[in-house]
Amino acid sequence: MGFKKLIAEIGLGNAGLVISLDASRLAGNNRDWHQLLDLCSLFGVVIADGERLYDPCAYHDRLLLGLSGIMSEAELHQIKQRLHQGERQKAARGELRLPVPAGLAHGRSGEIILNPDEQVQARLGLVFAKFRELHSARAVMHYLRKNDLPLLSMPAQYSPEVPFESSPV
Repeated sequence: MGFKKLIAEIGLGNAGLVISLDASRLAGNNRDWHQLLDLCSLFGVVIADGERLYDPCAYHDRLLLGLSGIMSEAELHQIKQRLHQGERQKAARGELRLPVPAGLAHGRSGEIILNPDEQVQARLGLVFAKFRELHSARAVMHYLRKNDLPLLSMPAQYSPEVPFESSPV
């Protein structure tokens, strides 16, 4: 169940118990976590995790839940920092590969090249030509849909053995 739906169900009075293996992971940040605690307290909803039941109306339970939310957010921050540090190290070594825009591809040795598929190049050329003519991305998309012309893309790593994929517009 998504966090917004959970909040809505609690607010509508449709929930009496929120169960989670790690309750503090229900929210993506501390503000959302405390909003959940406030709503549970207001509507008398009990929170359960893998260890025990918590009543957000009770001072000590509320304190434990608040600390749990703070620690969870700190852990998420540390994880994100490690991921970004790993990306920076890859970039420093020249090994970081980011997705390329439509019409481009990674060559066999890692360089960025024009997509070698002529059909992909032609369709992309049509998109730009229609944009110059129509002056609107929305109009271009409408034109492509009306004429049943899906946008074509290649996998991130170009391989002549792998056919192009059609993406619905």
